[in-house]
Amino acid sequence: MTLNPENQPINDPKISVVTCAYTMDRFDDTLQAVESALNQTVPPHEVIVSIDRNEELFTNLQRTVTAQYVSQNRNSSVKVILNKGDQGVSETRSLGIREAEGNLVACIDDDAVAEQNWLEEMVRALNSSNASVVGGKCILSWPNGNRPVWFAEELDWVVGGTYKGMPTNGNVVRNVATCSMIAPKSVYEQAGFFSKEIGAIEGGRRGGEEAEFCLRVKERIPGKDIVYEPNAVVHHKVHAFRVSLKYLIRRSYDEGYSKAIMQRFIKSRGQLSTENSYLRYLLFKSIPDRIKRLHKKESIIQLGAITISTIATITGYAFGKLERSKGI
Repeated sequence: MTLNPENQPINDPKISVVTCAYTMDRFDDTLQAVESALNQTVPPHEVIVSIDRNEELFTNLQRTVTAQYVSQNRNSSVKVILNKGDQGVSETRSLGIREAEGNLVACIDDDAVAEQNWLEEMVRALNSSNASVVGGKCILSWPNGNRPVWFAEELDWVVGGTYKGMPTNGNVVRNVATCSMIAPKSVYEQAGFFSKEIGAIEGGRRGGEEAEFCLRVKERIPGKDIVYEPNAVVHHKVHAFRVSLKYLIRRSYDEGYSKAIMQRFIKSRGQLSTENSYLRYLLFKSIPDRIKRLHKKESIIQLGAITISTIATITGYAFGKLERSKGI
């Protein structure tokens, strides 16, 4: 039974797990993500790996998956599909969701590893709340296991983690991340899939597709919540190239830019409420706390990183607004 507008419980969850991949550089990571999705206390019906216009990756993954999983007579199937349409994570993920046979569709990144009760906790949250979409906690796995001293926990969103100061109303949030997310397939059928107009493309468009999708769900399925479930945990790998000031600036700029562009698609009030609440947290809690501890070296460099990220985000938003005003 799927979740319906009356919020009836899901007594017989049939879960499809979708992950997207685009590069051979994360081949082993993708296999680890698949393995973690298969080894759940609530086993999925299937795992779908959707490949973004990379035939070499598609061929190699399909061959490996066939050898490792299809021949093992598992209860869960593993499918590898190829996006030959519009490039980008939005269309690639949407293709996987369209192909899903389950009444629930969970998403995980290709460089994340789910804890064994991940799906169990997600389904429990769907059943015990007024949720249309549930997102889980993303704990960062740093290179060599060590968080850089300068990388403040408030900036974990930059590298795909659940961050300190994330605005919630209880467990209700504006949007969740597709690194750890579940929704009934009927939600996509009612609200639509991820927008091809936004979303990450290698060397191209910025992100923003997750926030736009969740805001659209709220508009088209009124009375339902987007819920954060911290007991549903995935461990998200931080690749070495992301642990740099250059990446922090670029990613922060892109985040601000994408929020400005996102406003073209969503006209609801409060669409930037999360960003506003987070900014207030930085200005009135995070930054003052570190100013009080300026005698500590780590407080000084973390304060600098937070300031640089904030300026880059505001700059990106300003340039995005300017392009919108020009109709670009």
